[in-house]
Amino acid sequence: FTITSPLFADDNKIDDKFDLAGTYQNISSDYAWGDVPGNAMWNYNIHVKVAKDTTKSKGTVHFSTDGVEVVGHVEDVKYGYDYSGWASYGQNLLATVGWANYNGQKYHFMFLYCEDYVWFALSETSYEFPWSIENVWPSGQRAFQTHSKKSDLDYYYKDIH
Repeated sequence: FTITSPLFADDNKIDDKFDLAGTYQNISSDYAWGDVPGNAMWNYNIHVKVAKDTTKSKGTVHFSTDGVEVVGHVEDVKYGYDYSGWASYGQNLLATVGWANYNGQKYHFMFLYCEDYVWFALSETSYEFPWSIENVWPSGQRAFQTHSKKSDLDYYYKDIH
């Protein structure tokens, strides 16, 4: 067995890793998660290994609150995501996309993170177009979302293994 292209041989190599966890109070009451109040406290746990070719990155984004548990499986990662809606939130915006199951249905997810905010949304619409232009789904395409307010985000960086 011989690898003929060193570029492809490196695509799966881990370039970076991150683990984040914390809690926050949801401010997005427009997208009901069953009987969960719009101002519910949410927990999140993020574990991602970023490959040199970010489309080969793997990991999970886990969000939970009373009666709701969603685990998203990461398919791509971008650092410095240039989403204009979050331009005032800082330069170090991390974004991931992938798929998740919720209530027996498969959805696409988008996750945005900076040290002041967390946003997570599920949609039946593919993330490919908004992802390609560093945007998010329009509100009418979001099935569910949760969003922290700036002063409420509690987070800690976990040890990377």
